[in-house]
Amino acid sequence: MRSFANRAIVWLFKILRAPVEREEEGGSGGFWPSSRQAFLWDLGPKSAAPGRDGLIPPAGPDVRWVDNLSGDAIEELLVAAKTAHDRALATAGATEAKASRLLTPTIALVVSSVALAGLVLQKAATQESMWYVILSVPASLAAIVFLISAVRSADADLRVGMYGSADSLSVLGIASEGRITVDGVPVVLPDGEAMKRAYLKSLLAARELANWTQRHKASAVMQARAWLSRGLVLFFCALVVTGVVVALPARLAPGSAPGRTTVEPAKVGPAGSVLTPPPAVSVAPTSPVVGPPPAPAPTSIPGTGSSTP
Repeated sequence: MRSFANRAIVWLFKILRAPVEREEEGGSGGFWPSSRQAFLWDLGPKSAAPGRDGLIPPAGPDVRWVDNLSGDAIEELLVAAKTAHDRALATAGATEAKASRLLTPTIALVVSSVALAGLVLQKAATQESMWYVILSVPASLAAIVFLISAVRSADADLRVGMYGSADSLSVLGIASEGRITVDGVPVVLPDGEAMKRAYLKSLLAARELANWTQRHKASAVMQARAWLSRGLVLFFCALVVTGVVVALPARLAPGSAPGRTTVEPAKVGPAGSVLTPPPAVSVAPTSPVVGPPPAPAPTSIPGTGSSTP
């Protein structure tokens, strides 16, 4: 079952144009896989990932002219080549440090964009309106763009580069008189200049590899910066939209909005007759009347036919 899953993933990677090996694309210029390809290789099984992280080094420089050097010329070029290689290594390290510094604020902006989108969506859930969902688009797009920038920065910082193996000969202890040490025992070389020429060629090739790695890492950093600039524009729009949404008053309950009339539906009685509600009767407030007391009613005396007040 596991082997079947691995084969399925490898087949899927081929469909997604992330091949397992790209040796044929190396040529003289080498091959540096994209961030998308490296990400897919990281997700897949070991059988789907190429060697050397997919890196194919370019063809080395033509250093046949070194064979014509001798004496002090080799010594001077060794110092110059070693200095140039060290500078190339330092430049590549500075590029990785810049990518690392760019990664930290980008992650913070991703979190901030997600928080803004969540705030607008929370308002949409409260108001039950699709307009608020549409207003969350700038913050959502900003989070996606910042995430792409973060991936580019991480790729430039963490991608394994090629810097050559120029120090493989220097650890042997090559001296100016052509001496090396093998297991602590000094050995005299028959031709010291030949070893120095080989070391010089190795330094020149290593400098080219370090410069090649630094160029690709610098390109990834510039792409990350470009995505960061796009994200900042979207983030500013999201801030404006979120400020407007938060400043809007809460929607009033149905029927309580000013200038809004609620019409009750007519009630239908038996046999389809429409029942109309009785008209409202307003009762005026009463107040006690203050005045002289009423006169007593006249009384009649029986048998006299007269009345007395």
